Amino acid sequence: SNMHNKLINELQKRQIITKTKEFDITPDLIVECSKVYLELSNTKAKKVSLGDLRYNVKLLCLSLIKFKQENKLPIKEGFIYFIANKAWPNYFKIGMSANPKKRLANYQTYSPFRDYTMLHWSFWFDRKEGEKFVHSLYQDRDHEWVKLPQRKLNKIFEQINKLSGLEHLVQKVNKEIINAPIV
Repeated sequence: SNMHNKLINELQKRQIITKTKEFDITPDLIVECSKVYLELSNTKAKKVSLGDLRYNVKLLCLSLIKFKQENKLPIKEGFIYFIANKAWPNYFKIGMSANPKKRLANYQTYSPFRDYTMLHWSFWFDRKEGEKFVHSLYQDRDHEWVKLPQRKLNKIFEQINKLSGLEHLVQKVNKEIINAPIV
């Protein structure tokens, strides 16, 4: 998107990231990038929705990962996702990807109904460790497919966001930059 390009260009101009130097996506980097993003988008929040802030932090991480991919820099960060298909109620695929939206598109090619849905995607500083950890939480599992009651999913996703560090990240971005009440 246009904002992604503007942000990446500005981050490079300020030498926060470069095409040749390896870097890890850290909480401090995310805070720094969030500041630049807010400057570019010229936003002043009076109140901030937790869902919107969480989504923006994930998109920022996705932008940084895409930058790493394009420049062939090593990537250990990524996303743990839950994908479902109504053909198999209560079964969920838990996987990892540097780009969960692209992964979902891949799944759709295997269904004539294009009926896979992304239920959850959370950012992890180490996607391989994150996936291993999330898989270890479930005994009723066949490789990457788990059987879970639908009614527990929101609780599970909240827990995973906390375990991944995403909630901490969101709070840090708000505290250090936006400083608005979360609604």
